[in-house]
Amino acid sequence: MTEALIDWSYGLTGLLRSDFGLPWGAHFVVTNLWWVMPCAIGELSGVAVIARRELHAGRRFEGYLAMLMVAASVAGLWSLTRVRDDILDHEIFWLAALGSMNLAVIVAAAGRAIRAATAQGPPSHQRAATIGLPLVLLLGAALGAHHLQDFTSFELRRVERRQIVDAYEAIREYMRNQHVRRPLIRIDAAVWSQAAGVLLRLRRDRSEVAVADEWVPMFTDAFAANGHEDAIIIVGRGRAGRAATDLPGVPGVLLFESAAIHVEATLTPKIEGGR
Repeated sequence: MTEALIDWSYGLTGLLRSDFGLPWGAHFVVTNLWWVMPCAIGELSGVAVIARRELHAGRRFEGYLAMLMVAASVAGLWSLTRVRDDILDHEIFWLAALGSMNLAVIVAAAGRAIRAATAQGPPSHQRAATIGLPLVLLLGAALGAHHLQDFTSFELRRVERRQIVDAYEAIREYMRNQHVRRPLIRIDAAVWSQAAGVLLRLRRDRSEVAVADEWVPMFTDAFAANGHEDAIIIVGRGRAGRAATDLPGVPGVLLFESAAIHVEATLTPKIEGGR
């Protein structure tokens, strides 16, 4: 329960963290725990108080929305307690959306309270509120734009990006030269994320590819083998990973090799299923 609470707090405060980024199915290290957990608990408590006050004031929409966010946040915490083994980054990423909605509820309630407090005050206070609230909205928009830019440039910052592109280009050249129409991609688990990048590029240029049966649940049935595969392409980490992905006794042609990715290929008349 303690681990789930820590990870829940880390996910819920994603919008406020400087290390907030796209998940990649990997482990993560919780940083700034001294403020992350109090902030998440305070955020949830604040939304609960707002729900009660809004309903008491007769603002049913705002009150029910706040209640919904409290219920969703608590459900998020409960869901993490049901995760078996380690909690990975993609399992808490969705909590950031709940956290942003919670913050929106809090900011909206604070804005209403400020406007109500300054409505009967001196003109200077009213002008300050009129100017301050749009500035808060602009700050939120700027923060969102920063995160969006950070997300869209995620792949460009990956150390392996150049190697993924080179591996893809090597596979495409091999397919053109050997007239391969539908290769079967066999993946070493150690480089599945790099292989996913290669597969994505192959799909973008409308290349027909399949993956071994054990990878179909991850890449969906769109990549399932159908028996028409005319080549085997092995994506591994060095020749040491070849035994886990290769067919015994079938020689391969080296297409690309780097510190992170090793790609070999071999033509085959027919592959039954995704074996």
